[in-house]
Amino acid sequence: MQSARIAWIGLLLVLTTAWHATPSAARDIFVRRNGNDNNNGLTSGQAFRTIQRALDVMRDGDTIYIGAGTYAENLFMSRSGVRTARIIGDVLGKKTGDRGPVIIAPPNPNAWGLLVYYAQDFTIEDIEFHGPANSIRGDKRGYGVYLYAPYKDRKLTVRRVTAKNLRNGIQLYGNGDVKQQAGSFVVDQ
Repeated sequence: MQSARIAWIGLLLVLTTAWHATPSAARDIFVRRNGNDNNNGLTSGQAFRTIQRALDVMRDGDTIYIGAGTYAENLFMSRSGVRTARIIGDVLGKKTGDRGPVIIAPPNPNAWGLLVYYAQDFTIEDIEFHGPANSIRGDKRGYGVYLYAPYKDRKLTVRRVTAKNLRNGIQLYGNGDVKQQAGSFVVDQ
């Protein structure tokens, strides 16, 4: 009786461990100007309002689709376990229903618009980063995108991303080659 009980507990332990070790399916996460950060973000009708909220819940393999509009945010992503991620500006409105440019205008001119640490396979597409249009001395302030990826085997892809009125537009940190590919660049090692 005791050995059957131990075997049953062992089987439950193995099954529980296997269930927790199974990777979760990649999800689409939606952000729209008319969204709400109390939503679940998993459909365009339940979209988040801020990109930061989507980054906060992002898991490995997820894709964030951002609807048209201007987002005044300083964004930061450094999530344990998120190695593969995509952030896509939905300029055609096919995923979010909001057609038009996706603009990130960082409110803090001394911080990055998007700061990403430890991305291994990271893609950002179809997003504009805008700094302040006018400054007192006419100098450009603010930063667009900073991608930090010190991994040996990594791929950073930036497609159709623009930076306007910023001190630094797009900055990559890490070893590897930069390859220009038809309006985009890829850092691949």
